[in-house]
Amino acid sequence: MNIVGLHFGHDGAVCVLKNGQMSAYISREREGREKHAWAFTTNELNLALSRSDLTVRDIDFFAITSTQGMALSLGLIENFDIKLKSHARHSMFKNPLYDLDMNVESLLSKDDWTKGKVKTMGWLDRYGIASCWSPRGATIKEIAAVNCSSLLKTESIRYGFHYPVTVEISGREIPGCFIDHHVAHAASSFFLSGFEQAAIVTHDGIGSEDVSKLHELPYNSGMIYYGYKNYIIPLQPHYLFLGSLYTLISLGVGLATQRDLISGSGKLMGLAPYGRPVFFRNEFVGNAYDYERKFGNRDMTHVWRSHMEGMLSALKYPMNMLAKPEHMTESTNADVAASTQKLFEECLLEVVKATHSMLLNSGILEGSLCLSGGTALNCPANTRIHKETPFSSIFITPACSDDGLAIGAAAYLCHQLLGYPRQLQPESFSPYTGKTYSDKEIFLAIQEFGSSIVAKNVGYNAAEEAANDLACNRVIAWFEGGSEIGPRALGHRSILANPTYSENWKRVNLIKSREWWRPFAPSVLEEDMADWFDGIPNHSPYMLYTARVKSRRLPAITHVDGTARVQTVTPSSGRFYDLICEFKKRTGVPVILNTSFNGPGEPIVETPQQAIAFLVKSTLLDALYVGEYRLTRCSD
Repeated sequence: MNIVGLHFGHDGAVCVLKNGQMSAYISREREGREKHAWAFTTNELNLALSRSDLTVRDIDFFAITSTQGMALSLGLIENFDIKLKSHARHSMFKNPLYDLDMNVESLLSKDDWTKGKVKTMGWLDRYGIASCWSPRGATIKEIAAVNCSSLLKTESIRYGFHYPVTVEISGREIPGCFIDHHVAHAASSFFLSGFEQAAIVTHDGIGSEDVSKLHELPYNSGMIYYGYKNYIIPLQPHYLFLGSLYTLISLGVGLATQRDLISGSGKLMGLAPYGRPVFFRNEFVGNAYDYERKFGNRDMTHVWRSHMEGMLSALKYPMNMLAKPEHMTESTNADVAASTQKLFEECLLEVVKATHSMLLNSGILEGSLCLSGGTALNCPANTRIHKETPFSSIFITPACSDDGLAIGAAAYLCHQLLGYPRQLQPESFSPYTGKTYSDKEIFLAIQEFGSSIVAKNVGYNAAEEAANDLACNRVIAWFEGGSEIGPRALGHRSILANPTYSENWKRVNLIKSREWWRPFAPSVLEEDMADWFDGIPNHSPYMLYTARVKSRRLPAITHVDGTARVQTVTPSSGRFYDLICEFKKRTGVPVILNTSFNGPGEPIVETPQQAIAFLVKSTLLDALYVGEYRLTRCSD
């Protein structure tokens, strides 16, 4: 069974599942070198099929999803179209929405962001609504009191978040399905988690901007689900629009732009520890319907922003520093960030606790939790969920934002609709999904740069040589195997430095042309994690939790509040694990500074050519390790 997942929204991608296993994942961002690129092209689709040893003739199903409200850019793909019609193979699974003979045309999202450039079509953004979802909306306390046991066996809900379509490609008609955005988020986490059953909470950065549509699209910002074996069952929308709030506050303090709203959220998270949450009040903890009852306005962003503007004025903060890069860590900006981060954490904690209560009300005693959606990249919030909620096991996929939707859509069709058996080994999924380059390909890439670089073949001693460089306080880039999925560097496309030298914080920020105040993450051998960090799960392979740093020997990765975003490393990370082991032999420290291998506004490098080009133009990077070679600039 060959299923191709297609994500047409921002961070567009193509995924191929062969018999339930991911055989290829191609991100348009990495291929086209445009950060958070929309949709995908013929190039990405062909690459995914080629790496899976498939052709169009071998595809059994397409699973199609997109960012909420965004049209599908069909014109970027040659000989490709989607028709709202059934296919004989749709009889392989239940289609309750299709059976209702709905007027789907009236429900299609028809955003025209590509109007006049490429052919587009709408996609289905509105799916089933259960009778227990109050038409007037539910506060968080009301969600916690819900008994949703009746939904566990209701097929119209269990199967009510897909719609059958037919894909026409290169003269073939292939069955496909539109897959709801948030159920794809849920599937990207639960079906990769190894949990037989789990609570699932999705929450992302963009919800409905038109509050009049909250009744119409009650699940648009996220959902609460229950995952059991091959099923993901939508239980309740949580009406939490904090993702949008967080994004817009990052814009307000000058960390995001209208052109790139997405990247500002990570910066706001990094800025928050410089400030104090002085604007936070418990009365602001709640979802859209809590806000409606407390403040007469469901627009959480408007209410929160007005509150902070009033406090800034009343407390006489110097407003000439607001959104000014040179004053970013001053209290005017930092206290806004800290207060917003505090609100984000408290609201999300309440929703997760309400999820646990709702399951208990429904007769389900569940200790496992899956998180997904772009806001699951918020490390401090994840850490508090780990420490302060009843869930004992938590899984978050490294591609929890929209870059994982192609995987989730394909997995949902594969397991939920077609019933294909799941792999239940804990975290059998590997994040290193990119292409692996052969020695010959790497050698040819080196030759392209001629006399501008010096190449030394270090063979299988690359880890030892790199550890020597780090021990001597050189900053290096490390390029190994296939690139990692998601936005975080996990040791295959990384810039590395010695964490025991405080000046390396500033030094690496200069190499990446980042703001001086932005922190860096440590990668630590998992077997040594507890000796150096605490407050997070001992297994934290994807940099999704914030730990307390126990040692003063790590100034380059210790943030101003004494924390760090930790990646634990095991042999499954390849030679990156060997590198840290060798660094430990030389220094006694099983920790290195690890950040993504990219320049400002760029995606993480994907190819050897991109890695070498970075080295050539960066006068502050000491060396690059790629395959069996140590490379330096000729002028060095």
